[in-house]
Amino acid sequence: SQSVCEKPIVWFNNEQEGHVVVSYCYRAALGLTNAQLYAKIEENEKLYKEKTGDKIRIYDDASIHRKTVESILGKYGASLIIFDQIDKIKGFNSDRNDLELGAIYQWARELAKKYAPVIGVCQAGESAANKRYLTMEDVVNSKTSKQAEADWILGIGKTEQAGWCQGTAPEPVRSS
Repeated sequence: SQSVCEKPIVWFNNEQEGHVVVSYCYRAALGLTNAQLYAKIEENEKLYKEKTGDKIRIYDDASIHRKTVESILGKYGASLIIFDQIDKIKGFNSDRNDLELGAIYQWARELAKKYAPVIGVCQAGESAANKRYLTMEDVVNSKTSKQAEADWILGIGKTEQAGWCQGTAPEPVRSS
C-alpha cells in the first residue's frame, strides 16, 4: 500500500489544451516565464520532475466520463484530485441541470472520502462580472446544490478597475 505522499496528484483536464496546462505547471513550479521555460526545455523538464517528484499526472480529454475517473483513481490512487472543469464531467443525468450538477458535486465529495481531497474548478455566473470578490451566489448554474456539497469555496474574480488588472493594488483607503 502506497503512502499518501507516494500517490500522484491526478488532474482531470477537460477545459484548456493539455500542453498549455502542462506548461502552466512547469512555469509555476520553476518560477519561469514562458520564454525562459522553452529556452532550456530539456533541462527544465528534468528540473520540474525533480522538484515535483514527477507526481503530477494530467489526464487530458475534452469529454471525461465518471467511469474513466473512477478507473484511473482505482488503479493509481491519488494524493489530490483536480477537476478543471468539474461541471463538464459526463455520466450524470437528471431532469434539471441544477440536480445533475448537485449529483456531480456529491460524487466528487464521495471521491474525496475514498481517495483524497478534491478541487473542482467551475465558472462564475454573470453576477460575477467585474467583481473582485465573489460569493457563493456567483457560482454559475446553481443556487444551492453545488454549494451544499462543497466544504470550501474560493471565488476568484476579475475587475476592470484601474490598478487591479496589472497585478498591483491601489493604496488602501484608510479611515481616520
